[in-house]
Amino acid sequence: EKQSETSLQKIESNRKIIEETFRAVHSLKGNARALNLESIGERAHKLEDELDKLRNNVSEIKKEFIERTLKALEEFHVEIQ
Repeated sequence: EKQSETSLQKIESNRKIIEETFRAVHSLKGNARALNLESIGERAHKLEDELDKLRNNVSEIKKEFIERTLKALEEFHVEIQ
């Protein structure tokens, strides 16, 4: 039972991370579009769509997705500075 509690806590923690990341990317998308940064807005929109699938349990988290997401976030950071 202790192990199942730990698994449930990890699942809940992952959901919170996905939700927070989704909201951040959603804000980035809106702000980029407001500033006419279309390239960033379009890529943020694609990332937002992928995160939405995770939020709605349409797809599952895979290592490749995490790597792509981290790379995209780093690219956004570099471009915005």
